[in-house]
Amino acid sequence: MRKIEKNVLLRIIISFLIATIMFTGLFLISDTISYMNNQKIEEKSDAILNTLQELQKKLDNFSCNYGLFIKASEELDDVGVKIALLEKRFGKYNERVLEKKEEYSKIEILHYSLIKKFQENCNRTFFPIFFFYSNSEELYDESERISFILSTFKRKNPEEIMIYSFDYNLNSKTVLELKKRYNISFAPSVLIVNKKDLISPQSIDNLEKYLEK
Repeated sequence: MRKIEKNVLLRIIISFLIATIMFTGLFLISDTISYMNNQKIEEKSDAILNTLQELQKKLDNFSCNYGLFIKASEELDDVGVKIALLEKRFGKYNERVLEKKEEYSKIEILHYSLIKKFQENCNRTFFPIFFFYSNSEELYDESERISFILSTFKRKNPEEIMIYSFDYNLNSKTVLELKKRYNISFAPSVLIVNKKDLISPQSIDNLEKYLEK
């Protein structure tokens, strides 16, 4: 009887050790992947800054390299996707994630300042949109709904429409200045920058009307 009890106890201990090792291994793998994503964001952010700086120089010399501009825009979108992955892994209020979002907001504004110069110097027309979303529980679903509408809208006009997303609740100088400048008082909300209209679109039709104008 004692031998049976010892065997049962031994199996329990072995099972516990195996489970602990597996859990630790999975955690380390997950953490390593998240670290790699974080590193990729930093590398991509540096690449975007370099591309934007290169574009800035060309614009200063009145050289309209549209291919370079598209490259910078695609890289900007890629960083946004990776930050969303970090949010899912670490949480939307993780300090590291918030730091990356603040850096991303600054890069977005730099990109926006360049499209204005590109329009002036290179005979191109863009349709910039500022999207202020919220990660708060009561506003999250509505933010996701509007985000889907904006993504669909951009897919129809990928090179003309420029969407810049900002966390309304982010304690960032960049976001606070935007909210003050454009009187952004609620989220989720969409600012049609060229018209300075603040709306909460219910469908893609609400946005396409502005393109028609």
